[in-house]
Amino acid sequence: MNTITNNINTLPSLFRHCQMLLRLNQELSTTLPVSLQQHCYIANFRAHTLVIQVDSALWATRLRYEVPMLLKQWKTLLSFPTVDKIEIQVRPPILPIPSQSPTLCPKPALSKQTAVSLQEVANTISHPKLKEALLRLATRAACD
Repeated sequence: MNTITNNINTLPSLFRHCQMLLRLNQELSTTLPVSLQQHCYIANFRAHTLVIQVDSALWATRLRYEVPMLLKQWKTLLSFPTVDKIEIQVRPPILPIPSQSPTLCPKPALSKQTAVSLQEVANTISHPKLKEALLRLATRAACD
């Protein structure tokens, strides 16, 4: 029963924390340059440290240049908790699962006509390794 009581007591604080993160994210999007807005979001706020996650190291570097301005600007906001430090974490976006099944054969770079020409040339060559390589290359266009 104690576990249930603890969970019930922590649920409102968890909800308040989520609401605060939403407000902080809204404020972050208005203070960041437009180029950074789509790549940064606040992941957490703990012990006066704001944790901002970005989707690549490139955006982390650009965000680091903005940290002094962000700290200065956020200290003037009285409705938000005190932010003493900004921690930047790189978290690449999760790639969507492809909707199509992967093809067994990559899209050929050779046309059918080129494949036929390669086969004809291969049939006239006496060097076995070169002939084999040309025939193997010709089969790439045949996989449709």
